[in-house]
Amino acid sequence: MVVKKLGVALVVALALLALMEPAAAGVKFADEDVESEEALWRLYERWLAHFNVSRHPAEKVRRFSLFKEAERDNRGILDLSEQELVDCDNNGHGCRGGSRAYALDYIAKKGISSEADYPYTATNGTCQAAGKPRVDLIVRGYETVRPYDEFDLLTAVGYGPVAVAISVGEKNNRFQYYEDGDGIYDGPCTRETRHSILLQMDSASTLFLNPGHVYSS
Repeated sequence: MVVKKLGVALVVALALLALMEPAAAGVKFADEDVESEEALWRLYERWLAHFNVSRHPAEKVRRFSLFKEAERDNRGILDLSEQELVDCDNNGHGCRGGSRAYALDYIAKKGISSEADYPYTATNGTCQAAGKPRVDLIVRGYETVRPYDEFDLLTAVGYGPVAVAISVGEKNNRFQYYEDGDGIYDGPCTRETRHSILLQMDSASTLFLNPGHVYSS
C-alpha cells in the first residue's frame, strides 16, 4: 500500500495498491475505456497482461466486477482539508486528536473544503469554513468493516474509501518524522491505534508513486 503524508493531522490520504494484485507501474487509460462493459473488459484484459496476471475464469469474472466499479467511480485522490476538521469539528479535540466517525459525520452534514482552499497549519485555529468553496462530493453514510476480515476490507475498498487507524508507537511519534524516500514504513503492530489514514483502491490507473507517498507494510 502507499501512504500520502499530510503532516501530524487527523486524517492522512492513503492509496491502497490493491492487495489482491501486484503493485507495479500503472496502466494508462482514456474516457472511452470506461464507457461500456466491452471497453472495460478490454481494459481489464490489458491490465492483466500488463501485470502478467493469470486467473481462473470464474475468479477473473468476480474480480472484474470490483475492477469495473472502481474504475467507473475513480476520480483520483481528493486532497481534502484536515485543517477544517481541526478547526471546525466540535466533536474532535483539535491537534490533540479526533474521531474518524465524527469526521465523516461532519463532512456528511457540512461538506468540506479542499486542502488548497483551507491549508493545513499544524495549529488549533478558529473555524474559517464559512464562505470557503466546498469540494463536490456526497457522503451518504458509512458502515463498519468486520475486524480481521481481509476479504471484507478488499470488498469495501473496491467500492469506496475506508477510514482506518494504525499504530504509531507508544509515544505516537513513529510516523511523525517519516520523510519521502525513507522506504517502507514498518511500525509496531499493536491494538493502540492512534493515527488515522484513508485507504483507497487503485487498480488500473496511475499508482500514485509520486513525492508525498510512502510504502507501508
